[in-house]
Amino acid sequence: MDLNYMIHREGEERLRADHAVCGQARDAHLVMAESYRDRIAQGRTLPAEAGPGVHSRPSVR
Repeated sequence: MDLNYMIHREGEERLRADHAVCGQARDAHLVMAESYRDRIAQGRTLPAEAGPGVHSRPSVR
């Protein structure tokens, strides 16, 4: 998955958690934000040999 997309989604989930109307909703959004953060961390630590699509976008011709 695209790293920029995951960073964007993490930020959106944190914003939604900040504006949640109840504790359950806030907690759910924070869980999602943490999930994205974990996936971002994994993507940044994968070796370059991991293959296409891990760090890069498809080439445009």
